[in-house]
Amino acid sequence: RVFLVGIGGTREPTLFAPRFFLLILEKSGGGGPKKSNAYNRFMKSELKKLKEEFPDLDHVERFKMGAANWHKKKEEREAAKSKD
Repeated sequence: RVFLVGIGGTREPTLFAPRFFLLILEKSGGGGPKKSNAYNRFMKSELKKLKEEFPDLDHVERFKMGAANWHKKKEEREAAKSKD
């Protein structure tokens, strides 16, 4: 839900001739956890493998490697689809 509250010359909210408006958003609280997509599932497993293989690398470098691996796998899948 969205609430629109007017603020007059004072700092108290008023209903008459507001000069400014505050937009107050209320969270819905629903929806549950976000569903993971193929990229998120791949990266989760890939980062785990890369952490075991390269424990001395920081997270950013492992993430770059994982993203590059995703790109390679994506190209391989597209090439396999075009052959069929």
